[in-house]
Amino acid sequence: MPELKTSPGRSERKYPNARADRKGVVCASPAARHHAARLGVDLTPLKGSGPNGRIILRDIDDHADLLRSAGVSPGPSSANPSQSAGRRGISQVIQAWPTRPVLAQANLTAKCRLDELLEARRQHNLGQLSPQQSSSAARSGVKTISLSSLFVKALAKALAEVPAANVVLSGDRLIQQNHCDIAFARSSMNGRVDFPTITDADQKTPWDISKELDAIQTGGRTVRGEEDGPEASVNQGRQPTAAIANLGRGAVSGYQTPLSPSHATVIAIPAATPRLVPPASFTAGSGKLPPAESWTCVMSLEITLGCDTRMLSGVIAADLLETFIAHLENPKTLIPST
Repeated sequence: MPELKTSPGRSERKYPNARADRKGVVCASPAARHHAARLGVDLTPLKGSGPNGRIILRDIDDHADLLRSAGVSPGPSSANPSQSAGRRGISQVIQAWPTRPVLAQANLTAKCRLDELLEARRQHNLGQLSPQQSSSAARSGVKTISLSSLFVKALAKALAEVPAANVVLSGDRLIQQNHCDIAFARSSMNGRVDFPTITDADQKTPWDISKELDAIQTGGRTVRGEEDGPEASVNQGRQPTAAIANLGRGAVSGYQTPLSPSHATVIAIPAATPRLVPPASFTAGSGKLPPAESWTCVMSLEITLGCDTRMLSGVIAADLLETFIAHLENPKTLIPST
């Protein structure tokens, strides 16, 4: 049998603990390192009582008590100052996190039929315009209304009918507002989004709101109405409780917009899309689809309402969204007869 060859001194070689074999590295448990960093104890001169001389929690406490009995307060650890500073920084962030204001947003989505609203708006604007006033330059003195103004009017009336949603947060108190001011999102020149305000929107006519929205979207100053001339409306420190973000001019069929910390609710308006609707006599449990000729094509809008759960519960937000949609589907409440 051939003799096995071994390297010289292999049988006499010892294998100490890997941590202790590395020069300049303190062998300590993670809990002991964290405890030492919190107390400001330097691990370098310590001799551990754990396995293979490992420093454990008991060694940190004994060393700290020894320093206090000698009248010496533990200083900051110099074993790994960058690590200690990093741990202190993480600890400070974790401790400060619960005290920061938390903005919890809940999103509710519902479908709305726009056929009657679009037809009522078309009939109203046709009645206001004559062939000589067909150009955009001649429409400045005519009471035409935009679709965005009807959204603003509907939301303001919904806030007036659901006063529990017309609130702002002041510290830890909810304050119910008596006015219905609506913020309207627009893109500013620097690429950010700001929220100019339509004040007392529930008391204004849709064409007055249209004039204000035109001034907002063109970068002009917000005006109160025809009787006030070009004077800018004064918000007088009032805070709007609801906002509207309208992307209906694009091809966006549905989206959710983040809340501003100052608004209790925000409504996202996408583009309307056609949808087939079965006849009213159809029941889903019948197991048979109605004939194709009985279906109706309607313009549908998928509206998303985001609410701050610190101010509103889901029930109140759903009531506000239902009331808002009810006004859109019944345009007689929005467009007064002239």
